[in-house]
Amino acid sequence: MAPFRYWISIFLALKLFALPMAYGAESLSADGRFKDLGDGAVIDGKSGLAWAREDSWSKLGKCLTWQDAQDYVKNLQTGGFSDWRLPTMGELSEFPKGLVERNKPNNIGADYKDWKEKYPLLLDPIFGPVGAYWLWSSETDGPERAGFVDMRTGTRVGADKKTCFVMGVRAVRAP
Repeated sequence: MAPFRYWISIFLALKLFALPMAYGAESLSADGRFKDLGDGAVIDGKSGLAWAREDSWSKLGKCLTWQDAQDYVKNLQTGGFSDWRLPTMGELSEFPKGLVERNKPNNIGADYKDWKEKYPLLLDPIFGPVGAYWLWSSETDGPERAGFVDMRTGTRVGADKKTCFVMGVRAVRAP
């Protein structure tokens, strides 16, 4: 009977502790603001928005133009959803509900050609160890320019839509 109890205890230990971790169990950020659902989506407790855990840079390892970013979110299927979109400038940077958090630098590096410096991004570490320095927004300024947020500083900037230099998108959706 002792071996049976041993195997039952091993099974229960795996069931309760190891297997949920392996299959992407939910987890909270240190301050409880963000909830990683373990399926590619992170829920923001302040704004109520769902964010893709990985941005396009971490998934693809390359920069995206604004049009590429549009195409990326249109085709993104993660977290069990396919209705992702580009975020607004406010969703990215407005205090206190914006994704930018000045008190949470996350040392993230982008491997861009020979440029391998790491800069702290103002982003909760729950979003992972790799990300784009600049994230495109849905906002445009005429046919040639679009807005993006510098995730190292939280600064709102505009650029030519064809710009592609450590730029990506973090998809968002309303839950």
